[in-house]
Amino acid sequence: MPYPNADLSHFRQLREQAAKKKALEKELEALTRQCETLSAQADACKQARQAAEKEVSDLESGGALGILYTIAGGKAARREAAQKDLKAAKAAYDQANWELAEAQASLHHTKRQLEDLAGLDETFPAAREARRKALKAANLPQSRQLPLLEEILDRETALVQAIADLCAQCHTVLESAQNALRLAEKSQMVRDFSTVDLLQSAADQTVQHQQHLEVGLSALLAQAEEGRLRLEEAQDDLLSQDLPL
Repeated sequence: MPYPNADLSHFRQLREQAAKKKALEKELEALTRQCETLSAQADACKQARQAAEKEVSDLESGGALGILYTIAGGKAARREAAQKDLKAAKAAYDQANWELAEAQASLHHTKRQLEDLAGLDETFPAAREARRKALKAANLPQSRQLPLLEEILDRETALVQAIADLCAQCHTVLESAQNALRLAEKSQMVRDFSTVDLLQSAADQTVQHQQHLEVGLSALLAQAEEGRLRLEEAQDDLLSQDLPL
């Protein structure tokens, strides 16, 4: 049976778009974290600028701080130092806001690019499935490779899901242990302090154990997902071949 290649260029195009989408999603995560960090830095710079402005205002307006330096001496020197601090604080604030605005612009641009790829999560799997069916029906040497690759990929996908489920369960237990620890620390109802200490010790040990377990499971999940993606890439390589008619 001839193997149809009419949809090959479309599949290849969708595959390139899918790779671009994954890269953009990673970029979006990084930019989101960067914006959160820069936003916190900008807020801190704003507070520092406001504090510096208040100090200069107090020194220049004869407020309590100005009176104190007038009595103790050195008001002029302190005012000059405060003005320098204010200048530096304003420069830091402006720089922080410029960096934040730049990161936010990049974030917006990345979101727009992802919007242009909306619907790819449905169209690419559909195109992949069409290529798989066509290859299986073509009765080529590559056709016999595909079922074996699919079987391995299915097992790897099931493994990834199982580990992800364990991670979710571990996280739930960890949250419960952390809540128990907070309740033990804040308890005002238990008068027996030895009981409180016992609860704190048990909850703390559970938290530490679950945190260690969660880190290990997360690393295992990342490894399993990496293996699954390699298998998926191998499958798409096979489906992307320009096979003889």
